[in-house]
Amino acid sequence: MVENTTRTKRYSKAVFELAQESKKIDEWLSDLQRMAAMASVSELAEVMGNPKFSFENKSKLLVSYLKGINPKALNLANILVRKGNFNIIKDIYADYQVLLDEYNGIAPAEVTTAMLMDENQKSKVADSLAKLTRKKVDVTNIVDPKIIGGMVARVAGKIIDGSTGSQLASLRNEIINAGSETAD
Repeated sequence: MVENTTRTKRYSKAVFELAQESKKIDEWLSDLQRMAAMASVSELAEVMGNPKFSFENKSKLLVSYLKGINPKALNLANILVRKGNFNIIKDIYADYQVLLDEYNGIAPAEVTTAMLMDENQKSKVADSLAKLTRKKVDVTNIVDPKIIGGMVARVAGKIIDGSTGSQLASLRNEIINAGSETAD
């Protein structure tokens, strides 16, 4: 697992640097998305990972399925197939998206709420988190009824817990500790 994570991070970083140098960042994003979609088709992924099929046949399949793709992106796909690592293309694509967001000053945020937020609420939360992080924030809403109310936001390596459960626990601790302070 760690080895695959390290490998995918190396590939995605190399691809992102290549995309920056060639000024084709969006084209690479599109090409990686197409390759990841291909890897998501179980029959195609199975063929790419099966040593019974020759590299030449796998390469022909790549060319036909990825018609019109950037030749360097096709080279990446061929390298991954040759090394038996085509299955990591989905992770490379995900890592590339993270690098692209960082490059564009976008911080992804996971905001957990008891109920689904509408677009207006997401926009207000994104604006508030943007002020905090000084980055544009892309909010993904996760629904968890255990939150009871309020929200828990994870953004830029920080956790902001404004959930009702957290507030109740804090109030409980305050009441317990207040009693022990007056007893002295």
